[in-house]
Amino acid sequence: MNSPHILILDDRPIIADLIQNFLQGEVGYKVVASVSTLAQAQERLRNQVVDIVIVDMLFNNNTGLLLLKWLHQKQLQTKILVLARLVGNSYVSDVVRYGVSGLLYENTLLTELKSALIQIARGETYFSTAATKTIVTSVKANYREESAVKSINSLTAREKEVLSLVVDGSTNAEIADEISISIRTVENHRANILRKTGGKNFFHLAKIICQNRLLEFNEI
Repeated sequence: MNSPHILILDDRPIIADLIQNFLQGEVGYKVVASVSTLAQAQERLRNQVVDIVIVDMLFNNNTGLLLLKWLHQKQLQTKILVLARLVGNSYVSDVVRYGVSGLLYENTLLTELKSALIQIARGETYFSTAATKTIVTSVKANYREESAVKSINSLTAREKEVLSLVVDGSTNAEIADEISISIRTVENHRANILRKTGGKNFFHLAKIICQNRLLEFNEI
């Protein structure tokens, strides 16, 4: 197997130099360039053979994520290894969506970076144990939220009306007066809404409604 050509995108010269020196000295890989901006990375990828790009994800102006999107749109064959600075970052779902070949956190050892690159060069994927746990957690959370959205949309018109008023901050008594039902009936509706949606509480449901722009509740 020929030695892969690697591009490093990182805005921290010390980290980039450390990785470059390790890969060229210890591993024998060819680092075609170490760049610090999106434009520099795009120019290299257009004009040079790059087999693997190592991308730092906590970058000014979301540069790392923008490069993933650009590579995805261009459908280039370049494989991507993401280095994340923190465990449990919110962009994990985006990383998976854009089809990266590997994900490591920066508290990993250089020897694991080497192992990841070897597997990726073979056409395989490499996700560290910590990264895998984060991905699984993110997928589960997304699934629960999608399930909750479907459940909210399937509520009865009256339940949606009650939910809308609860989210707006109305008390049970105010809701009862607003839609001409008893407080006991309001309590029953609230209990049914939580049961049907699986929501932890109404603050949780309000967050889902806002994040998914379920604004129709305000128009019932």
